[in-house]
Amino acid sequence: MTGSTTPWPGHWSPLGSTYDGESTNFALWAPRAEWVEVCLLDADGAETRIPLTERTFDVWHSRIPGVRPGQRYGYRVHGSYDPSRGLRFDASKLLVDPYARAVTAHSTGVVVGEDNFDWRGDDRPRIPWTDTILYELHVRGFTRSATSGIDEELRGTYTGLIQKIPHLKELGITAVELMPVYQFDPQEGNYWGYMPLSFFAPHHGYASNPGASAQHDEFREMVKALHAAGIEVILDVVYNHTGESDEPGPVYSYKGIDNSTYYILTGRSDRVYENFSGTGNTRHCANRYVRKLIVDSLRYWAREMHVDGFRFDLASVFSRAADGSVNTTDPPIFGDILADPDLAGVRLIAEPWDAAGAYQLGRCFPGARWLQWNGKFRDTVRDFWRGEPATVPELASRLTGSSDLYQSDMRRPVASINFVTCHDGFTLNDLVSYDRKHNEANLDQNRDGGDPRQPDDQQPYIPEGLAFAKRHDRRRPAQAQAAEPLGQPAARPQHLRWRMRMNEDVFNMSLRKFLKTVGVTSQREIEKAVREAIDQGRLKDGETKASAEANLQVVMAQLASTHPQTNGKGPIAVASNVRVHPQAAA
Repeated sequence: MTGSTTPWPGHWSPLGSTYDGESTNFALWAPRAEWVEVCLLDADGAETRIPLTERTFDVWHSRIPGVRPGQRYGYRVHGSYDPSRGLRFDASKLLVDPYARAVTAHSTGVVVGEDNFDWRGDDRPRIPWTDTILYELHVRGFTRSATSGIDEELRGTYTGLIQKIPHLKELGITAVELMPVYQFDPQEGNYWGYMPLSFFAPHHGYASNPGASAQHDEFREMVKALHAAGIEVILDVVYNHTGESDEPGPVYSYKGIDNSTYYILTGRSDRVYENFSGTGNTRHCANRYVRKLIVDSLRYWAREMHVDGFRFDLASVFSRAADGSVNTTDPPIFGDILADPDLAGVRLIAEPWDAAGAYQLGRCFPGARWLQWNGKFRDTVRDFWRGEPATVPELASRLTGSSDLYQSDMRRPVASINFVTCHDGFTLNDLVSYDRKHNEANLDQNRDGGDPRQPDDQQPYIPEGLAFAKRHDRRRPAQAQAAEPLGQPAARPQHLRWRMRMNEDVFNMSLRKFLKTVGVTSQREIEKAVREAIDQGRLKDGETKASAEANLQVVMAQLASTHPQTNGKGPIAVASNVRVHPQAAA
């Protein structure tokens, strides 16, 4: 920082910090605050506190000369501390700017300069859903192991992922679904990244260069390289909660800026925050300012970072009203997203439930053009694999797009994302090896974790590491073993071990056969596949092959009436043709 720090009036829009070549404008929406200071930090952490002197439309703002890109900053927001009224102002807390486009390891915002990234030659692949194979991967875990064969300083980074694009191409992947890459809480220890701190900043721990602008450019280079290989980039995003948790949880940003706006509160003293997310708090997504933050974030990643789509964690939280009830008719955020022109062409995928009973799989989910993780596909395929009785008719329905879930409100079968495993719970290797969890060595009497049968999602979805028979460390459940201190090598079981290739040739053949089977394109092929299963004896107790054959004919007749376009001659636009490969981050 150079020159005078006497603030100029500046402007209330855009929110966040904006550098104009000679000064930086700071703007923070804080309607209940009494006054706000922006705090500029030097290399030693010493602060220069400058009051934001202007207030327009509940936005505190000032323009400060001499503040340049790379400057670290935060806010101190002054006001009443009265949790009974939802007020948690505490000026002793240095708060992260909700609109900061870069955040350091010490949870301070960083001023970012002009965007000069060269996007020339970047063409979005725009693969049709019916030809898509989604592959879920964890940026750090994908290449962090020394067995990845890449330079040590690039392991576990955006650049490291670029070097493994040939592997993705070999598997036939058309889209990667990156587990959370927004800046998440560096202190909480969640390896997966589902405790978000900032919704505009790429996670600094995945960049080989810690510089603020370098993080953005490295992420963009990764996106550009994937696009050049014909692979789309979809982000797993977490807008339903933040890393601030519940009452005793940390205060990083939103609690200290406007607690009662950003979160759904109970109005009770014994439990202040509604916990529809299962993490301690729930974002107040019905509030227009929270909705603006979410849409601004989506727009930023789609327009400035060129991502192709988003998978929304616990998307049913978007349906929660201010009192916590579920609005099943017209939750406003869905209209906001639908109406934004910058989001018109992006892919939208919902996990259509939350952690408190809002299960909206199928026609109940309000997002009309959203695709959905289909839990029933997962459960049915797992039951069929385990030899559960009477699963053949339902399997036929799942393979043809789950019309029982989607047809009544005119959704096409392609609305379903089919998967059998994902980052939650067992890997596929463990799923087909055990029928019960075995976490005894975790010293919790095997009470932690879940058994292999879990709710499933629909679009053929393959987890990262499948080609190497990837496994979770049975000494710890998948989520517990994910903790990794930033800047330190993670426990080895978290990372994909690239030399475990004993099963790779068998897997590659099996995967291609599986995709071919799941991607069946006509009723005739479906009927053939299911009849082969009947011939193998997967029947209900007391049921004969003749009765199973009769049931199959009933199902095929139903399919012919509900999907007349699939009369054995034409293709079916089914979710099972959208192939997803989740990389379980172990």
